[in-house]
Amino acid sequence: MCSSDLSQAAALRALNLGPRLPEAHLAMANVLFKQLIDRERAGTEYRQALVLDPGNAEILHDYGIYLAALGRFDEAITHVNRARELDPASMAISSDLSWVLYLARHYDEAVREARNTLSLLAMTRGVLPPQAGYGRSWSYHVLIYGSMKRGDEQTALETFKVRMREAGEGAATERIPSLKEFLDWRVQYVAKKVREASDPHSYDLATANSVAGRTEEALGDLEQQC
Repeated sequence: MCSSDLSQAAALRALNLGPRLPEAHLAMANVLFKQLIDRERAGTEYRQALVLDPGNAEILHDYGIYLAALGRFDEAITHVNRARELDPASMAISSDLSWVLYLARHYDEAVREARNTLSLLAMTRGVLPPQAGYGRSWSYHVLIYGSMKRGDEQTALETFKVRMREAGEGAATERIPSLKEFLDWRVQYVAKKVREASDPHSYDLATANSVAGRTEEALGDLEQQC
């Protein structure tokens, strides 16, 4: 039995044991949405979970991400923002709010929310839990690409360099003067990583080429990945 079958079986058992339990409906909604790609039934389960517990930050967040996947960005922002109000300490909710704002092309707000999340994470002592680390990565992603969309190449370049220092490549990038030159360097860096990987993924190289404006190369990488 595959993982999606096991997840669905567990969610069904939870619903049978507690049909009025909002967490059971949320579990089923997430299985339907993320694993079975059944958007219609997933929406029904998310809405039922909200009816049973309209003040649950986790349900509001997950439903918001579902709405964003459907392109219903205004509704998504409303739900994820409400989740953040209810649980302001959640790194997942905070970082996902910036991501949804980015998808909705509200770049100024997205960058501001990403900065807020990163400032909260900077106050965290010790090793970050996995969920916070995930939120940190997405916040950097929004800060970089949101800044690029706003025409703020300097912020994008500086943030890229922060990420490369964390990857142990600070010396190689410190003197790169412009975003364009950095993106060209990054294509070569990712290409080398792909060549050296035991399980290479051309998708990563396609992304780097796309961001650098090398559309034909990116399409070639995607064809190879397929």
